[in-house]
Amino acid sequence: MPENLSEKLFAPQPEIHHQFRKPEKRPSLFMSQLFTAAVLAPAVILLIGLLRLGANLSGLPTHPIKLLFALGYDAFLVVYIDVT
Repeated sequence: MPENLSEKLFAPQPEIHHQFRKPEKRPSLFMSQLFTAAVLAPAVILLIGLLRLGANLSGLPTHPIKLLFALGYDAFLVVYIDVT
């Protein structure tokens, strides 16, 4: 190996300065809340429609732990059905 090449390979290299990307612009708080309301509106409309039709909702769980379990189980089924 020529002497000049080995000096070039093992010589100190310039320091690398990492530059982070600029963060992307986020939507305003109003737009975020509007989107959340638009996503939750069908569930509210469904509940109101069921109540107006006289559906028996007394069998739904009311204890927070039972409600959390039921919602978690339903979410699991939705993901399972959507993926397969």
